[in-house]
Amino acid sequence: MESILAFLVAARRCELRELEQLARSCELVRAVSELVHRLQAERGCSNLHLAAGGRHFDGDRAACVAASIEADAALRTWLEQADVLDARGGAAPTGGSRLLTRIALALHALDGLPALRATIAAGRCTPHEATQRFTQAIAALLALVFEAADIATDPAISRLLVALFNLMQGKEFAGQERAAGAAAFAAGRANAAANARHPAEPDLLHLIETQEACFARFAAFCPPEVRSAWDAACQAMPLAELERLRRKLLAAGKGGVLPSALAEPWFACCSARLDHLRVIEDLLAGGLRAACAARIAALQRDPDDPEVLMCALAGGADAAPVFLAGGADELAGVPGEGDEPGTGQTAIAPGAERPAAAPGRLELAADPFGPRLTRSLVDVLHAQSCRLQAMGEELAAVRASLDERKLIDRAKAVLMRHQGLSEDAAYRLMRQTAMNQGRRLPDVARAVLELEAFLPGVASAG
Repeated sequence: MESILAFLVAARRCELRELEQLARSCELVRAVSELVHRLQAERGCSNLHLAAGGRHFDGDRAACVAASIEADAALRTWLEQADVLDARGGAAPTGGSRLLTRIALALHALDGLPALRATIAAGRCTPHEATQRFTQAIAALLALVFEAADIATDPAISRLLVALFNLMQGKEFAGQERAAGAAAFAAGRANAAANARHPAEPDLLHLIETQEACFARFAAFCPPEVRSAWDAACQAMPLAELERLRRKLLAAGKGGVLPSALAEPWFACCSARLDHLRVIEDLLAGGLRAACAARIAALQRDPDDPEVLMCALAGGADAAPVFLAGGADELAGVPGEGDEPGTGQTAIAPGAERPAAAPGRLELAADPFGPRLTRSLVDVLHAQSCRLQAMGEELAAVRASLDERKLIDRAKAVLMRHQGLSEDAAYRLMRQTAMNQGRRLPDVARAVLELEAFLPGVASAG
C-alpha cells in the first residue's frame, strides 16, 4: 500500500506544480495583453500619421510609441527572469519547447519594430505596409496566448484562457478595422489597389464578421460575472456611431471619396470601443490569476489528499491492529468466529503471535494498516478516478474550439500555397463555401486538408 500512496502523493505534487507553472503562464498572458493593446493603438495612430502625409497626429503617435516601448520592456523583463529561462525550474511557465519557440518568434517580431518606427517617421512606407508589420508582431504575441490555452491541463483554467484568447483575437480584428478605416478617412479615399488574390487592405466586412464570431466564442466560455460586465460594456460602447461610420466606408467602395474630416471621429469611436474591450480583457486576465490561486488552495486543503494518508501510515502503523484476511466463508458473506465486527477479519493484538488459519479458511495476506486506512485509500483512489474522468471530459469540450481553429489555420495555409491566395482571401473562400453548402466552417477546412493532394496550383506545379 505504501507504493500506491507514494504514487498518489507524487501525482498530487505534480498537479500542484503544474498549476503553479500555469499561474506563471497566466502572468505572461497578462504582460502580452498589455503590449498587444499598446501596439494596436500605435498601429492605428501610425496609419493616421502616414495617410495624412506626416503632417498630422505626430504627437499622438509619439505617445503611442512610448507606451508600446514601455510595455515591450516590461514583457522582456518578465521573460528574462532566471527562473523563467531555466526550463527545469519549478517557477517556469508550463509549455516546454512549444511555448518557448513561440516566445522566440514573438521576440524576433518585436525586434523589428524600431526599424519600422524609423521608416514611419521618415515617411518611407505606406499605411498598408505599416499595418502588415504591426499585425505580424501582434499575431506572434497572440500565438503565445493560444499556446497557453492549448497546453493548459486544468479545464476551469483552460476555459478562461480560451475565452481570453477569443476576446483578444476579436479585439485584434477590431483594431485592424480601426487602422484600415483611419488610413482610408485620413487619405480621403478608400484603397483602390486591391484584387481578388492580393487585397491591399483587409476587407471591412470580413473584419466585422470575424470579430463578431470571436466575441460569440468568448461569450460562450467566459464565466457569468465576466459575461455581466461584457453586457454592460456593450451597452456603453458607441456602437451606433461606429455603425454610421462603417456605412460611409462601405458605401464609398474601393477607390471612393471619403471625407477626411471623419478620420479623427472614426479613430476616437473605434478607440473608445477598444478601451471597453480592454477593460473586459483585463478583468478576465485578473480572473485567471485568481482562479489559479483558488485551484491551488483547493488542492492543498482537499480532504482526499493522499499525503494525509501517508502521514497516517508513517505515524500509526506500529500501533495499528493486524488482521488476517478471511477465507471462503467470508467471501460468501459469512463472518468467521472471532472476526472483528464489520470487517470479516480476525483481530490480533500488536506483538501477539499470529494464530493458524481455521479449518476451511484460506489465509490470504496480512494488512498491517487496518481496515479504516485501507478503506480510506480506496476512497481516495475512487475520488481521484472520478475527478480525472470529469476533468478529461470537460477539457475535451474546451479543447474542441482550439482544435477547430488549428484545423482552419492549416486549411488556410493549404489554399495559400496551392492557390496563391492571401490569408484573408483563403478564409473568405472557405467561409463562402460553407455558407453555400450549408456546412460548418471546420468541416469545409477538413475537406480542404483531405483533398490537398488533388489541388492544382503553385505547390503541385513543382
